[in-house]
Amino acid sequence: GQCCGGRVLLSFDKLDLKLREELAMSNAKFQQALTNVYIFGAGHVGKALAKQLHYLPLRFHLIDSRPEMFNNFEFSENCAITAIPEAKIRDGVPGSAYVILTHDHALDFLLVKEVLMRNDSIYIGMIGSKTKKSVLKNWLQKEDVSGVERVVTPIGSSLRGSSGLDKRPDVIAVFVAAEILAAIQSNKTLNSFAGNSI
Repeated sequence: GQCCGGRVLLSFDKLDLKLREELAMSNAKFQQALTNVYIFGAGHVGKALAKQLHYLPLRFHLIDSRPEMFNNFEFSENCAITAIPEAKIRDGVPGSAYVILTHDHALDFLLVKEVLMRNDSIYIGMIGSKTKKSVLKNWLQKEDVSGVERVVTPIGSSLRGSSGLDKRPDVIAVFVAAEILAAIQSNKTLNSFAGNSI
């Protein structure tokens, strides 16, 4: 009776030890293949983004130096407290996405520099303004680090334009999640083209 004309077939298998191991291995492979998203800063936008990403096929890590930022946060298993957040970037998985939105501009700049120096990320986003990006660009030139054009700032702006930005954390989070998914898809498309050309 479905208007699309589709059919559903249900089948049942006994969950024995062998099937359980196969399912566990399949799930482990699926989890391993997920793109990692490192969110630096557990403020309003960081938490809103983490909540958005929780429901997507991504593995997020919410990182902050302030333990109190994780009080009563429902996804605490994905949180890390560290006084040296740049170490998380150095230990990051190749092909990851990085979203930088800490409470300190100097720390934001340091983290962007670390990500750019890796040269293997699929997305780099930093909360900020055109002025902040300009200051970042000048600072990175002095530090002899290239690639500032790869940094998306204001985050979410590639999908919503730059005028009249809605600055509510949940709205920003939705746009950033979409930017990350678009970057992942774009990276997969580029890799498939590269694979076909060999």
